[in-house]
Amino acid sequence: MAWNLRSDLARLPDSEIATRCEALWREIDTLGQDKRARRHASGTRGFLRHPRAYMFWGIFRLSGGGLLEALVSALVPSPKAGDKLTGTRAVSLHVALCELQDLIDEMKARRSARGEGDEQDRT
Repeated sequence: MAWNLRSDLARLPDSEIATRCEALWREIDTLGQDKRARRHASGTRGFLRHPRAYMFWGIFRLSGGGLLEALVSALVPSPKAGDKLTGTRAVSLHVALCELQDLIDEMKARRSARGEGDEQDRT
């Protein structure tokens, strides 16, 4: 069970969702060229669906998971700052992967609400 805190996506038009997906794919392609980032970025969203939660868990997991790391993770203002803290671009890649999954979930929800199913569902 996950708590979706991404009400911002529900307010976006389809064209903006598509634009964000394209931008995230480009960002993921660029960040994915860093082998260390690819090795450490999981893209696992956890039970809270929100970019701040993705950043927190990404930094927390990459930094060792202690109490001090949890506190620092909660205070980091951006994925790029998290990258500096952990010494790899894995936090930015992790957040981008999670956000892309959110956008895909939003597109699926919209298709379902319109009564459109997946091609796989029809066969």
